[in-house]
Amino acid sequence: MYDFDATYLLLDKLAVIGAFRFQDFEQDGFMSVDGVRQESMLKYKNRALEGGLQYQFSPDLAFTAGYRNEIRDLDGTETVTYEERTTRNGLFGNVKWNLSQSYRITADYQFGTYDDPYTLISPTSFHRFRLTAKANIQEFRFSGSYLWNKTESEVYENLWNSSKQQISLRAGYHGAKIQVFGGYSYMDVEHESDRIIAYPPAWAGSGTFPWEIFYEGKSSLLDASLSANLANNWRLGGYANFYWNRGFWEIDRSTIKGYVEYTFDNGLITQLGYRYVNFEESLSGFNDYSANIFEISFGYLWK
Repeated sequence: MYDFDATYLLLDKLAVIGAFRFQDFEQDGFMSVDGVRQESMLKYKNRALEGGLQYQFSPDLAFTAGYRNEIRDLDGTETVTYEERTTRNGLFGNVKWNLSQSYRITADYQFGTYDDPYTLISPTSFHRFRLTAKANIQEFRFSGSYLWNKTESEVYENLWNSSKQQISLRAGYHGAKIQVFGGYSYMDVEHESDRIIAYPPAWAGSGTFPWEIFYEGKSSLLDASLSANLANNWRLGGYANFYWNRGFWEIDRSTIKGYVEYTFDNGLITQLGYRYVNFEESLSGFNDYSANIFEISFGYLWK
């Protein structure tokens, strides 16, 4: 694998950027069934090239945009469209803005298309947008992010698309003796497909039938942790996280743990803790369980 990046300054605030990547991949293996050996090999070469412009509005604000091309040449195999090459073309852009040493905002967007995908479920186009924000105020930390991506696969008469939205918020306090952190994430996922399934003549004559797939999940994750440095090498802490998913498959999971930790003068660490886990699956109920777990662990701290 080879990787090369370059930047050329055209003007005081304008630069040309570029990158080239090459990968030569080869993998082989075999499987024996009833004494019959079946061998297989996968070989391909990747060549990626990207170029664009970067403009520095100020020392704290920069904008980048460019074009990306990637070619994968197959050796000994072919794509689902009976070709020996898959080509990806796309655009990208990002903004970085440091409002101060304590506040930062970033945003980036990517778009791409694929010609002659390798499999029936390989993507033919995708979009991705991400926005992040961070703030550090003395011992306090705050961050937030938003992610949206959409992937579509349209090969022959088969159509499949997937989308995801995710929002994450986190906050924390990192003091000399007490550290407190907490966060919340929300994910909205959808998968939708219209497939044409063909069956062999042995199934009462050959033919096709439509197969529609739809999955929707709305997940939330809430977590928090607390640790305190007590006197004489003692440390007390705990954490909790709660996950629940609604939509096609309803799941609830809770985990709570508390522990006490002691560090010896020679660097040896020992921890005694208790963890409670509760899992509930509303659709079937066969996998529901709860567990009470007592833990003891040892470690060593190098200074």
